[in-house]
Order: sequence, then C-alpha cells, then structure tokens
Amino acid sequence: MTRTDQLLLRVRSHVHGETLESLERAGFTPWEVERQIGYGHLRAGENGRITYVYNDEDAS
Repeated sequence: MTRTDQLLLRVRSHVHGETLESLERAGFTPWEVERQIGYGHLRAGENGRITYVYNDEDAS
C-alpha cells in the first residue's frame, strides 16, 4: 500500500473527515494533502475538515 493509499484510506474511514493537524500528527505532509485535493480525491471543507471525494470506482 502506498502512502497515497494510506492517506486516502485514513480520510475515507472518518465520516466527518480529518483536520490537517491530525493528518500531520499521523505523519502526512501538508504537500501530500494539498496534492490529493488538487487531484480531486480529497476536499477541504469550510469547517476545516478534509473529506474523501467518492467517485464511480468506489461503487465497485
């Protein structure tokens, strides 16, 4: 499992998302998180929570 997979799985497993601070404590860099937001895999909410963006591949 790649670090990207680990990051996405961690955020996906938290229904209400994660904060950037909690992801940093888990060892992920802000750059990794911003990169996945840029790719459209994660979304930064107005409440400061980072959530997973579900897509068609998740249904299978």
